Amino acid sequence: CGKWKYKKSKWCRYLKKLKKDFLYSSLFLGIIGAIYFALIFFLGPWLFKLVFGLKWEKSGIYAKYLIGYIISTFIVSSLSAILLSLEKIKENSIWQITKTSTILILCFFSYSSVENFIKIYTICNITLYIIYFILILCKVFKYEREISEN
Repeated sequence: CGKWKYKKSKWCRYLKKLKKDFLYSSLFLGIIGAIYFALIFFLGPWLFKLVFGLKWEKSGIYAKYLIGYIISTFIVSSLSAILLSLEKIKENSIWQITKTSTILILCFFSYSSVENFIKIYTICNITLYIIYFILILCKVFKYEREISEN
């Protein structure tokens, strides 16, 4: 680990395992996410009505719209600790500021319905989390290249 600044990182002792663990974790979280996505997206309104009563069907519709955002948050946020372990604080901070700014900007527009706002909110967040995942993936592969060169 000689020249690496992140000696305290768990990954420093297992340099070659980072990419493999990242990919397996991504796959595992993706499978869990896909199950929940399918359940809520296709059965959400019906499930909410069945479990909570007739008045909750609208909440099931909202859940159907939001499930993509929730799943992307679940998957990518679970993997985001990798950026911190690689001491990529700047990149992580830029992403956090971009995400917060984007959501705040959404507040300045008017929407014809709550459903339209939720759909746009979800699309923005899914897009941001895809970008975040790609950022993490790039940093993991860059890290792997750097340690293989040494």
